[in-house]
Amino acid sequence: MKNSCAGVCIGLVLFFGSWGVLFWNEGRAVKRQEDLDEGRGIVQQVGLTSINATIDKVLDSKLIYVSGLVDGGNAVLYDDLFQINVTNHTNGALKYERNVEMYQWKERSETKTTKTSNGGQKKTTTYYYDKVWASALYSSSSFKQAVTPP
Repeated sequence: MKNSCAGVCIGLVLFFGSWGVLFWNEGRAVKRQEDLDEGRGIVQQVGLTSINATIDKVLDSKLIYVSGLVDGGNAVLYDDLFQINVTNHTNGALKYERNVEMYQWKERSETKTTKTSNGGQKKTTTYYYDKVWASALYSSSSFKQAVTPP
């Protein structure tokens, strides 16, 4: 009987508490819509007609959006490692970036200082090894303990 009463009480608290969360969330949605409506009323469109076009200094600190043609010029993006001409495969890409990560061990340590019975201090360092994806190489040769590859 106690469990069912506790369950009912918790249910009522959650039910009425959800109304406060709902009210708060709806208020945020209304505020966001008001901000978007205000921005829609003051935004200015700037069309760029050439690749070297500049935006007028009068529009500094104003809300604008820019539209126009993007041209990467005659630059050819080429990946030396995979020997791929990225520009040809993407119909004129503007940027190409390759991010390589390795699954490897990473060492971390925690040092604790405790007082000894003779009034001195003793430092104890514990080493932990986590498997992580990382773009930098963590050399296991400098680890305090030997670990097997992941």
